[in-house]
Amino acid sequence: MEIDAYDTMKTKVRTYNPENTIIYRVNNLKEFNVDKLIDAVEERIGLGNCYGCVPRYPDCIEVTVDSAENATIICDGVEVDKKFICGEILYSKYVVVSILNLPTYIEEQVIIDKLENFVEVCGPIRRKFYRNNKSCTDGTRVWEYFIAYNKAHFIQMHSAKRLIFVISYSFDIVELYTIG
Repeated sequence: MEIDAYDTMKTKVRTYNPENTIIYRVNNLKEFNVDKLIDAVEERIGLGNCYGCVPRYPDCIEVTVDSAENATIICDGVEVDKKFICGEILYSKYVVVSILNLPTYIEEQVIIDKLENFVEVCGPIRRKFYRNNKSCTDGTRVWEYFIAYNKAHFIQMHSAKRLIFVISYSFDIVELYTIG
C-alpha cells in the first residue's frame, strides 16, 4: 500500500456501530489466525473497511466494518485457510418483548395503541399457552418491535439490549427502563 493511501485511510472519519458488526464462530480461537480473517474480510469489501476484529472467548470473533451494507456482504461468509466461515449480524433493529401476567381480557389492539408512542410493533402479538393445555393462555404476550429512533423517548435508549415496561393493572405504561 502506498503511504498516501495509508494516510488517507487513517484520517477517514470512522463510526463504530453495532449494526456494522458480524460474529464469526470458530472451532479453536487460540489456534485461529485473526490476521487471515482480517485479510479475507478486506478482500471481500475493500482495504481499510475492516475497523475492528475482537476475539470473544470461547469461540467467537466480532468483526466491525465501515457500513451495514458491507456487514451484510461479509455475513454471507469468508474463506480463511481454505475453510468457509459464515457470520451472523450482531445487532438487530428488531427486539422481541414479552409481558408476563397480563389479564387475558386485554385485547392486542389495546397493547398496540398504548405502545405506539414508544415503539413500532412489527407483526402480530401472540399469546402464550400452557404446555399441557394448549387452549388456555398463561397471561404472557409476545411481540416483535422496531426501535423508533425518531421518537423522543428512544433518543437516549437506542442501544439498549432489553426494555422493561412497568405497567399498571389498567395497562397504563408507568415507566420505561433500559438494561444493557
